[in-house]
Amino acid sequence: MKYRFWIVALLLIGLAATSPAADSAKRWTLEECLRNAGKQPNRVRASEWQYRSAEAGWREERVARYGSVDATGTYSHSTDVQTLSIPISIPGMKIPETKFGDGNVYDLAVTAKIPLFTGGALKYREQAARSGADAAQYDWKAEKASFAAEVRRAFYQVLAGEAALKIATNNRDKLLRHKGELEDAVTIGAVSREALIQNEVALKQAESSQIVAEGDLKAARIALCEITKIDESNAEFDGNLEMSLLTRFDSISVPTNDHRGEFAAMQHRVAQATWAANAVRGSWYPSVAAQATYHYAKPGVQMIKNEWMSYGVFGVSASWTMWDWFARDRRIEKARNSENALRFNNFELSRNLKTAAKVVFERLETAKRNLAVQSSRMESVQTRAGMVEERWKQGQATESEWQDAQDDVTQAHENVLSATVRLRLAEVEWLVTDGAE
Repeated sequence: MKYRFWIVALLLIGLAATSPAADSAKRWTLEECLRNAGKQPNRVRASEWQYRSAEAGWREERVARYGSVDATGTYSHSTDVQTLSIPISIPGMKIPETKFGDGNVYDLAVTAKIPLFTGGALKYREQAARSGADAAQYDWKAEKASFAAEVRRAFYQVLAGEAALKIATNNRDKLLRHKGELEDAVTIGAVSREALIQNEVALKQAESSQIVAEGDLKAARIALCEITKIDESNAEFDGNLEMSLLTRFDSISVPTNDHRGEFAAMQHRVAQATWAANAVRGSWYPSVAAQATYHYAKPGVQMIKNEWMSYGVFGVSASWTMWDWFARDRRIEKARNSENALRFNNFELSRNLKTAAKVVFERLETAKRNLAVQSSRMESVQTRAGMVEERWKQGQATESEWQDAQDDVTQAHENVLSATVRLRLAEVEWLVTDGAE
């Protein structure tokens, strides 16, 4: 008996460990979905790497102003060498020829170069690269905001799908309960069989609506799980469709362009084009550079000795392009045209963003008013449906009146749901126009 007791206890423990409660699905909030989605969004990562590439380019241009140090090693061999012979004849004595080296030349050198004057070209190129890096950083910010908005939209579509399925299921269950009441009433002859057939028609329509709602919810879950990298088979989503996304803001107004990543990126690209144009204009001026080289070579400067030796060479070089068939003019014109094009694009973008912000704000305000009206209407419809049901129970209302009242209730719930979803999505768009990530 003692061993049998322990066997039964172990079996019960095993069943408890494998029960659905022990393997309950994780419930994901909107914040958790955003965090999990932010781990591996390919397009956001691509935008980040573009920014890092632009930042590396800026650093490259910055250090170009500091000069460079190069190390070189060369070897060359000449089949013939220069010789020196003295054309003097001395009796009894032969004056030997003097050779300058043996044809082998070795040279190990370290050269330091630093620009002294470039007409501002290096400085302006650095500024242009810095503006390009800033633009890429704001592109990255805009991409993160856009991706976060997609996650929010997908999350609320799932919540809307769950609510729609709940409405459809409640409507079907109510019709099923009413079917039982009608069957009893038909049995005692209180109502005609036509009422039962009418209920069957409404019940089929309710089941169809439930099937559609299940399919919509499934599609919304697939979309959300795909974008957030969540395992759909073991995930539930925890959120309140009636809770506003804008509770952390003190006041809601038409957003400005100040926080938009797209607008800031365009402004920095305009600045980049301006600096690039200035850098091209610097080519009109001469460039001056200083150079110092340390050599360890054989034969070096002592060609006759032909030995390893070290020596240094210092100097200053200047270059100035005097004529290039107007190539510099064309480069300056090209840079100036690019700058002007970006300026006009910036004006257009600013106008479009301002218009979009006004539209989004108006949609937000309209969605708020619409939700208030639909909520008030639903209360009235529910009150009337209760009255009709009481009259039907008393035999003072027809089956058609009861069905119409229930249809009105279902439609009112769907209207409130639609208005709520529209408001939440309008809030998501408002966050995008405000630059929130």
